[in-house]
Amino acid sequence: MRQTMAVLRIMGYADVEIYGGNIEQLLNLLAKRQFRFWDVRRGEGNTAFFGIVLRDFFRLRPLLKETGCRIHVAGRHGLPFLLDKLGKRKFFAAGFVLFVAVVYTGSLLVWHVQVIGNEKIATQEILAKAKNLGIYQFQWNFRLGDLDLAAKKMAAQLPNAAWVGIETRGTRVLIKVVEANKPEKRPLLSPRNLVADADAVVTKIQVEQGKPVVKTNMRVKKGQILVSGLVGEGEFTHSVVAKGTVRGLVWRQYRIAVPLVQRKKVYTGVSASRNYLVFGNWALKISGFGKLNFAQYETMNVLKKPQWRGKSLPFGFLRQTLREVRTEVATLSIQKARQIGIAQAKWEIERTKGADATVKSEKILQERSEGGKVVLEVLFEVDEDIAMEQPIVQGE
Repeated sequence: MRQTMAVLRIMGYADVEIYGGNIEQLLNLLAKRQFRFWDVRRGEGNTAFFGIVLRDFFRLRPLLKETGCRIHVAGRHGLPFLLDKLGKRKFFAAGFVLFVAVVYTGSLLVWHVQVIGNEKIATQEILAKAKNLGIYQFQWNFRLGDLDLAAKKMAAQLPNAAWVGIETRGTRVLIKVVEANKPEKRPLLSPRNLVADADAVVTKIQVEQGKPVVKTNMRVKKGQILVSGLVGEGEFTHSVVAKGTVRGLVWRQYRIAVPLVQRKKVYTGVSASRNYLVFGNWALKISGFGKLNFAQYETMNVLKKPQWRGKSLPFGFLRQTLREVRTEVATLSIQKARQIGIAQAKWEIERTKGADATVKSEKILQERSEGGKVVLEVLFEVDEDIAMEQPIVQGE
């Protein structure tokens, strides 16, 4: 019976030479009584060689007497002989045995389950399906079952997966996923018009679908139809989803107030640091004791935790940096305050109307100083997208 070398070395085995007597009878008795021996080969004369498990070696004596054979031990292998050599170093031997047992046991566990190939399917969803099929971290390797069958079941449970493959690589299980290429579902759009969202003068009109109602340089009112979703004439009229781009000049008025006295924080370049050992929600300071030499400061924290198998352990090292700041006061001129106010208004136009909105001109309608502020009333001429959607009511 063949045994793996790892198991044989733990159990112990001997290489023996048998000579004299009835060797064939001895071998038949060993096989009949289920002795664990292997690699039988004949030597010169009436001799034979084979390996035998240590426990069965001690059962040979009665059979040797029965067959008249004699034995010579040619080699001793395995853990029992090593422990015997260690003699009085029993604690070392026990530790060695424990180490071997831990390593061997660890090799039988799944230490990590890795998923590759997925982009749209969440990794946690795949790991949850795998766990339901008995594939998870710290599972015994011999309890994984038929991985091909598990892969087919997982593929059936993941609608967006075209194929799933599962394989083991040592103490790691690798799940490979090939996602199905499904066309994106486009939302169903109801018939609609494009109407003006403000009073404007049309500067550009480009229609993809629908019937244009206005032309460039035409003045339009808010809510006026720009591109109609009703096409055709008479009984052949039908509704579509109007699509296109309509830009126009819109006049927008803003009231802007800019303080003449500006306060801002400035870093001085002076800093101090504190270090902590972190255990869960607790932190133990290990350096940076004493009072600070500055009153105003900002704090920056950098937490570092060791990683194991892609997961953060519940302890780590926190470095806290405290940077001194001071408040500087600056007084703006009227002209500078005016420039800041107009720039803020332009930023607000871009934020609300999009980056493609362009300010063509600006006109200050009113300017006054009150309460330490410059107050401006400014009219901007903005070239922007003026089209917005309006559903077509059935029967319109």
